Amino acid sequence: MTVPEGSKPMPPGSKPALPWSTAARIAWRELRAGKAKFFFVLLSVAIGVAALTGVRGFSTSFARTLLEQARSIMAGDLSARMFRQATPTESQQLDALASEKSGLGVRRTVVTETVSMAMVQGDPVPLLVTLKAVDPAKYPFYGTVVLSTGADLRSALTDDTVVVDDNLLVRLRAKVGDQLKIGGRWFRIAAVIEKEPDRMTAGVGLGPRVMMTRRAMDETELLQPGSRATERYLFALGDKLKVADVRAQIEKILPDAQVTDFRETSPTLTQGVDRATGLLSLICLVAMVLGAIGVAMAMRAHLQQRIEILAIMKSIGARSADILRIYLLQTLLLGVGGALIGVVLGLGVEYAFPTVLGRLLPLRPEIRLPLNPVPVSYTHLDVYKRQVEGDTARFSMRISAGGYVRAIAHAMGQGLGCGAHLASLRRTAAGPFTLEQALSLDEVEALAAEGKLEERMPHPRMLLPELPAVTADEQTVGRIRNGMQVNLPEYSGAALVKIFEGQRELVAVGKRVAGTLFQPFVVLG
Repeated sequence: MTVPEGSKPMPPGSKPALPWSTAARIAWRELRAGKAKFFFVLLSVAIGVAALTGVRGFSTSFARTLLEQARSIMAGDLSARMFRQATPTESQQLDALASEKSGLGVRRTVVTETVSMAMVQGDPVPLLVTLKAVDPAKYPFYGTVVLSTGADLRSALTDDTVVVDDNLLVRLRAKVGDQLKIGGRWFRIAAVIEKEPDRMTAGVGLGPRVMMTRRAMDETELLQPGSRATERYLFALGDKLKVADVRAQIEKILPDAQVTDFRETSPTLTQGVDRATGLLSLICLVAMVLGAIGVAMAMRAHLQQRIEILAIMKSIGARSADILRIYLLQTLLLGVGGALIGVVLGLGVEYAFPTVLGRLLPLRPEIRLPLNPVPVSYTHLDVYKRQVEGDTARFSMRISAGGYVRAIAHAMGQGLGCGAHLASLRRTAAGPFTLEQALSLDEVEALAAEGKLEERMPHPRMLLPELPAVTADEQTVGRIRNGMQVNLPEYSGAALVKIFEGQRELVAVGKRVAGTLFQPFVVLG
């Protein structure tokens, strides 16, 4: 035997390795010959992947919809919740904030929620209901209350009528037009509530919901000193107002209120979604593990059936590495094929979730594939004419997150046909923070001496926006300041959380250890 020039002769006794292409053809031929046998393997992998991708995809779409519809979910730009009525001084300050004389363009309305007993005419058995008193001329600022009659809330809800949840009609065996007694007054049921924009932020009700006007609630004399009622003040801001500024004023006026704005997702709802996603993901992971076990058992049974063929292959010169290569490719083809089928089925699961769950969902998320490229844009690009010296020019630009200024400078040089690179870079703003907001050390000392430093600082909850905020009680804060691990039941499922005491005091950044157990990562005070 002659050896081609330039090639190395094989050592005595060695055999040429089976090419990957040949091994792939053999593996594919066996797969085609045993379609029914390998169908179970593909199905096991596909079901696990489909369940996991469907659940995670639906959770992502739901969270994105919460952010996109934040104003409608809250029915305003800002919300302040209290478990008492405002004092005359607080009401006067709130009225001044929302008055036309202030020039701020702030609109305000109040939503009162409490519980009472209601019964229909002819049935002496009462039913516990959740009452919601609103001003139909203002409520809601965003979103729409959809009624069964097709009428708008302003025309349907008067001082003598109520609109109710359909559960009330079922449980009291009533219908639209019947008389409903609440407190000491009778009201006519005008319509059934089909959609309520701020239903998710209204809290957990103790019975079917009944919506009435605030004046009608006053006439029932249900609100007395010591009554269990929740006051929720909704604010709508003008286009020129900054949410953080108005929020700071509301927190001063109502120091014990829970103030939230549309930039924050509902903690309760987010927590529920994260917990459900985690549980379903764990179930799907178990399904994938069982699928992997099924693949291993199927491949083992397949190899046992192929023992004779493997012996023939060995007898005609096949190496163990060649046989391993064939069945490794076969396993990979089954795994990749099952995963691709599972991804497609997972998209179907994600699209089917809203239809299957139906009215159990407080809103219908818009399902979109998360495959869109990240857009990078700039709003202006100014070249300073007086600062062009020789081959150097200064320019300013506003660019979105993900933009690379050095790449833009390089592209400018290519467009001019001369080449260019970035010599220096100075950042003048980052998100909502600008150099104009920066304070020198002397200014900090002066403001601190005047007691105005806190007013000039950004709201603490706006810092580290990628981390969810958690409010801890006094006892838990004491453990955190001592560096001890704590349980935070209102966590959002993230690895790191911001821990607050009250509205403004940032205590620490906590790192999740396991479940709801957190270890203080950075303690600030």
